[in-house]
Amino acid sequence: MINDTYITGVSLALISTASWALCSILFKKLIEKLDPIGMTAATSVIGALFLILVMFFSGSGFQLDKNSLILIASSGVIGICFGDIFYYASLNRLSAIIFSLIMFMGPDLFSGFFGIVFLKEFPPLIVWLGIILTLVGLGFFIFPINKDVRQNSSSTILGVIFAVFSLICTACSMVLV
Repeated sequence: MINDTYITGVSLALISTASWALCSILFKKLIEKLDPIGMTAATSVIGALFLILVMFFSGSGFQLDKNSLILIASSGVIGICFGDIFYYASLNRLSAIIFSLIMFMGPDLFSGFFGIVFLKEFPPLIVWLGIILTLVGLGFFIFPINKDVRQNSSSTILGVIFAVFSLICTACSMVLV
C-alpha cells in the first residue's frame, strides 16, 4: 500500500530532478566558456558561500561527531567533486534535451537502485514496470534506430557515459548521507 510519506518522498524527488533539468539548460551555455573542472570549482565556491550564509542566519552551530563528518565529507567529494565534473563533461557533449532527459530521470533511478542494494528497500511490482518502460523509452530516444537521425554518435555515447558516471556518483553521495 502506498502511504502519504511515500507520495511526499516521490514528489520531492521529482521536484529535485526537475531542478536538475532546469539547471542543465541554464548551465549548457555557461559550460561552453569553462571546462568541467572550472565549472565544478565555481559552483562549489558558490554553494559553500550559501551554506555559510544559511548556517550563520539559522543560528545553529555545526556539531558533528567524527563518523558523521567523515560520511558528509565523503558524500561531498563523491557527489560534488566527481559527480559534477562528469555532469559538466556530459553537458558539453549532449544536446540539452537528451541531457535533461537523462538527468531528469537518472537520479531517481540510480538512487532507487542503490536503495535496493544497500538499504534493502524493494519497490512494488508496478514501480518495477515503470522503471523498465522508462529505461526502454529513454534508450530509444537517446539512441534512435534510424541511422539518419543519429548525429555525432561518438560524442553522444561519451556524453551518456559521463552522464551515467555523474548519476552513479550522485546516487552514492545521497546514500552515504
